Amino acid sequence: MTAQADQGRPRKIERKLKTPDWLSNRYFFDAFTETLTKAGIKVETAPEQMFDFRYVQDFRDTKDDGRKMFRGGREYFLPVGWKRFAVQVKGVYDEGDNAWLREDESGWAVAYHGTSKEGLGGILCTGFRVGERQKFEAAAGAGVYCTPRIDVAQHYSKPTLLRGHSVQIVLQLRVRPGAINPITDPSAHEFERKYWVINNPDDIRAYGVLIRELPLRDYILPEVMVYGRDHPGIRAKIDELEEEIRQQGG
Repeated sequence: MTAQADQGRPRKIERKLKTPDWLSNRYFFDAFTETLTKAGIKVETAPEQMFDFRYVQDFRDTKDDGRKMFRGGREYFLPVGWKRFAVQVKGVYDEGDNAWLREDESGWAVAYHGTSKEGLGGILCTGFRVGERQKFEAAAGAGVYCTPRIDVAQHYSKPTLLRGHSVQIVLQLRVRPGAINPITDPSAHEFERKYWVINNPDDIRAYGVLIRELPLRDYILPEVMVYGRDHPGIRAKIDELEEEIRQQGG
């Protein structure tokens, strides 16, 4: 195709087409509802009622330039490598007061929570619940575990094959700064000292769903991060994961 202005020389017009991204709003919502369906939860709500697609943020090509950001007095680590879909939460809490969502020192801190597909629906539908038999209960009290680092949270989200893509899903949270109990137990592994414990589930709110593609063969169990691959107590879990990888042809 060419264009010509008045008597000037015809110039070639180059049209650059952006390759459609597989991780579209439609794919995300279909994958999300399929995940909930597999967990026994039927989704009958329209996408726009659950997510605000005006605030989608794509961090997959983002580079960490070393700058530090803070929310609620805690360092905010960007979810580099992930795509974020905003949950419809404005006006839902505190009688419509959205101060907890502010992007400055007065807002709540940002954290992440990796969960299985079975646990995802329950969290978004009924909120967080305090689990039983918690490792650091004596020091930090019983509560909900989360972390300010998505590279820690992602180990608790095993990739699931959805519509031709192996994806992980992690929840992005806001937590009340005064409710944060970091793991400080001297016996804790370095990986475990990146956890926060939130004793009251009312002090933690999911406001984003993060998704990225990761082959199952590249996934590492959280137990491996703490105990190593040779620990006899987790050998069965490793064998189970390796068998699943083989079944997928990985």
